[in-house]
Amino acid sequence: MHQYVFSGLRVSSEFKFTIADCEPFDGSPDVTIRFVQYLEKPLHPIFADEIVTAAPNDVWFCASGDLAYRVKDGSEILIQRGENVPDADVNLYLVGTGFGVLCLQRDLIPFHCSAVEYNGHAVAFSGESGVGKSTLAAALSQLGYGHVCDDVCIANSAQTPMRVQPMPKGLKLWDDAAAQLNIAQGARVSADLDFHKSYVNVDRADQTGGLMFNRIYILDNDIAPEFSIHELKGAEKHAELRRAIYREEWLHFLQEPRKTFDLVSTLASKVAVFAFKRPDDLSRIKESAKFLALHFDDGDAE
Repeated sequence: MHQYVFSGLRVSSEFKFTIADCEPFDGSPDVTIRFVQYLEKPLHPIFADEIVTAAPNDVWFCASGDLAYRVKDGSEILIQRGENVPDADVNLYLVGTGFGVLCLQRDLIPFHCSAVEYNGHAVAFSGESGVGKSTLAAALSQLGYGHVCDDVCIANSAQTPMRVQPMPKGLKLWDDAAAQLNIAQGARVSADLDFHKSYVNVDRADQTGGLMFNRIYILDNDIAPEFSIHELKGAEKHAELRRAIYREEWLHFLQEPRKTFDLVSTLASKVAVFAFKRPDDLSRIKESAKFLALHFDDGDAE
């Protein structure tokens, strides 16, 4: 069994994580990860389709025909893996959807975001997949902002001030983004040859004990001629915070609706939310990062 302290959780795993470094700990693990030959689905599901079968605190999901996971009680992840499934693919879904579901079972909030460090705080960028969260974080890292996370950060809404624990997944960039930023590419994210994304190395922030978190930028998909940022309030803010939760489309069977509403309402009282519009032009990514960095200073991200 390999030991990790992963997003603040003590993890004992039969699978050796592709990215995270082993970190021995004392005491019992918070989370155990095991391989099984056959993975049963939850009994008495409240939701089921071809991809997901869910019962309270018990979720089975299929990543591919030869790879499936079952996440139980916020403390166990079981993996059924075909003999031809590479480690990269096991890791991709384990530290993504697997841990996202597990954290929600533990009443922790997995934000679908990338983030950098500013004045001891984590500043996050959220938005739909492919909107440019990782590319923006990489561009900001080139301006001296330490990289905090790619894809997921785990927050505890019960904390005041709220802090986030980064999920050490490594920064991933599409080939064209890495070329535009002139960042050397490392290992491929997936064995799928049509998935043109690789891990890259950037300077990381000191994240010991997590980072305070009170600001998130929503990257707008709307094409805009120039850059603009405005703060969101009220129902619009509430809606964007909900959409920023990892696997938001699964919340209807992962939590009671009232619990989700109360959770997002608590977040809204602790986090400022801004809409960031920018031109749909990869060649202007460095300009985009500089514009956002100026807003950090003007808005006093503390």
